[in-house]
Amino acid sequence: MKKNKLLFILAMALCMIAGKSFAQDKKEAEIKSFEAGRVITKDDMGFLSMINGKSRGDGKAVEICNGKVTPGQKLNEADAKCIAGKINAYYAAHKPEKTRGKTKSRGTSYCEYVWWCSGDYCYWYWYCY
Repeated sequence: MKKNKLLFILAMALCMIAGKSFAQDKKEAEIKSFEAGRVITKDDMGFLSMINGKSRGDGKAVEICNGKVTPGQKLNEADAKCIAGKINAYYAAHKPEKTRGKTKSRGTSYCEYVWWCSGDYCYWYWYCY
């Protein structure tokens, strides 16, 4: 009996460790800021197209600020500031609705559901602030 109990406790401990190691990190789900030195990925292209107010198309290049942004490009200081300004302007123009119910338990006052498509795939996220 003690052997079975010990094996059960050991199995539960292993399950908890495995669950923690395979669980999605909350920081992975957050939107990263567009800072100088950041390398633009293909996934960023759909988001930048949405911010720019253009078609969410194939995501090969986005004309934003004073030039085109392509995947693999490293942002410089001027581009990063311009993109941050465009993002702030987008959120100012598209104010999210105040949510009810679950908002208080999350400790936030506004949540926004944002989605965009790039090629054959669509991406989405919740943005709460």
